[in-house]
Amino acid sequence: MKKDLLGGKDKTDSGNSEIPLDQAGLLDLELKPYKEADIPDTKGGISGSDVTVIDVNDFTVDILDSIGQVYKHYESYSELKGEGGLLLPIGKYSVRATLGEDVNAGFDAPFYSGSNACEISPKEVIKVITDCVLSNKKIVFRCSDEFLSKFSDDYSVVIDNGSGALSTFKDETRIAYLKNTGVLQFTLYATTANGAKDLIYSLDLSKNSEVQEHNNILVDLGIVDEIPDEKPSDPTGPTDPDEPEDPGDDKPEIEVPVKAPQIKVDISLVERDYIIEIPSNIVDPDDPSGGEEEPTVGKPTIVGQGFDIKNPVTVPKSNPNKVVKVSINTPGKLKVLQVDISEGLWVALDVVKLDHSFDMCNPTDQQKEALQNVKLPLPTPNVEENEFDITEFVPMIAKTIGVGTYDFKITVKDHAGQSTTATLTIEVTNN
Repeated sequence: MKKDLLGGKDKTDSGNSEIPLDQAGLLDLELKPYKEADIPDTKGGISGSDVTVIDVNDFTVDILDSIGQVYKHYESYSELKGEGGLLLPIGKYSVRATLGEDVNAGFDAPFYSGSNACEISPKEVIKVITDCVLSNKKIVFRCSDEFLSKFSDDYSVVIDNGSGALSTFKDETRIAYLKNTGVLQFTLYATTANGAKDLIYSLDLSKNSEVQEHNNILVDLGIVDEIPDEKPSDPTGPTDPDEPEDPGDDKPEIEVPVKAPQIKVDISLVERDYIIEIPSNIVDPDDPSGGEEEPTVGKPTIVGQGFDIKNPVTVPKSNPNKVVKVSINTPGKLKVLQVDISEGLWVALDVVKLDHSFDMCNPTDQQKEALQNVKLPLPTPNVEENEFDITEFVPMIAKTIGVGTYDFKITVKDHAGQSTTATLTIEVTNN
């Protein structure tokens, strides 16, 4: 294929449509998948299996065009490699490789993925190397001997990500995997070894930013040294040393109450060549939140419909009628949808007297009228699902301003005080 490309011969792609070679290039894709490191026997080091590479041929590969639509799909990487390379029309593309299913929660269900952006130039071979790594949360719990001595064997741990949950018990050999949702918390249900108390401990792991950024998580559960409460006074009063003890006296047995065990939670983030240890959390069953606020709901997300919002959406000036919608998900219910528009769009906005920064959930009367004039639908506050739809605004941009790149910075906030930001970029071309 490389010889055909550089030799100037016409080539037909797998869609049976001829691509003139002066308008095509070759994608040479290499995947480099890595299995995550094994959990170490001790915190002192990592086992050698962390360098194990999972089978590259098992990965599914998608080639997406500039608007995020699938241009080419391969059930396996070996199928793509069998073609010797992929001939593509010139333009911008992104590569997505995945292995496994990104389930909400499942045992022994790792999900690996990798992505890259690339640009195909005429009559050139473009080499793209994509690293594929663990992309969902892997969580392993270990219990210290002290922990096991304090609780009965019927304890359980429930891990939750706001969308799914798993329950683990003593001697669980399967590994828990949960989708990255922005929420990661666990609740421990235990009974003291003497059966005296049923206890509940909870901790929100996702409040730690490093836990958010790493996927291979080890949680060690231990016990905080217990201090007995102050010994209660003897109801019979102090003993007179001069008075002989009556062997017939029945003195009540005095029990010394002991507080319920506090647990110590040590978190280690295990990477291929290092471990990050996070300072211990101490959780008291009398304060099940571990001193934290109640676990948060899932964090807001902003996702392009049919395109990767991280890449520009290309719109030909001659045919600007393209559907451009963004999905907004706020499990904590939408409170604010702030839009900041780049300077290049001011010409179009000045025509309708629309501010360059506005909250679509709380617009003024003038802003509401202006948004209607440019056909930007208002969102519905206090619900989870919304859209930011500029489909009918895009032609106005193309016709009024013309060729250029225009940004819509979108910031959403929910009633839980959480927020996220993404930038939707429209690139109007002469094509």
